[in-house]
Amino acid sequence: MIRRRVIFAGTSAWLALLTLAIAVPVCAEQTREQSRQTLRNVSELIQKVKSLPDSQDRRDAARELSTIEPLPPEALQALADVIETTQHNGAVERYAMTALAKAGAPAIPAFTTLLESKNPQAREAAIETLGRIRDPVVWPILIGTFNRASNPLTSGPPHINGVSRIS
Repeated sequence: MIRRRVIFAGTSAWLALLTLAIAVPVCAEQTREQSRQTLRNVSELIQKVKSLPDSQDRRDAARELSTIEPLPPEALQALADVIETTQHNGAVERYAMTALAKAGAPAIPAFTTLLESKNPQAREAAIETLGRIRDPVVWPILIGTFNRASNPLTSGPPHINGVSRIS
């Protein structure tokens, strides 16, 4: 009786290993194909976000990009460009900000261009989005931005978002 259990247990273990050996390559190939498909979709979405005028299709593409994780580097820079060139507080910009905030630390280099932008709304959007990234690396960037004279809170109108102008 004990011998039968040992043989049965050994056979079961071999069957499980054989099943795993067959299933892993199939799953890996499916994952690679899904990655390739996602990259094709990301490229198409980036083109739509960049090239279309402010339309429902552009908003849909930006919303779709905000759901993809992780975003490839070319998408991060494209979304930063969208923030710099779109109307402040528009739907496309909000989706771009959400996608960059969700991307976290990998999106930080995309913000360097926004923080130096001549567009005060883009700088403000960059500051707001950086504040949503929960990574300690962001704090020195934000502090440095607030210490510079070109930040949106110390230049421009006396009150932005209820914050008094700092002289």
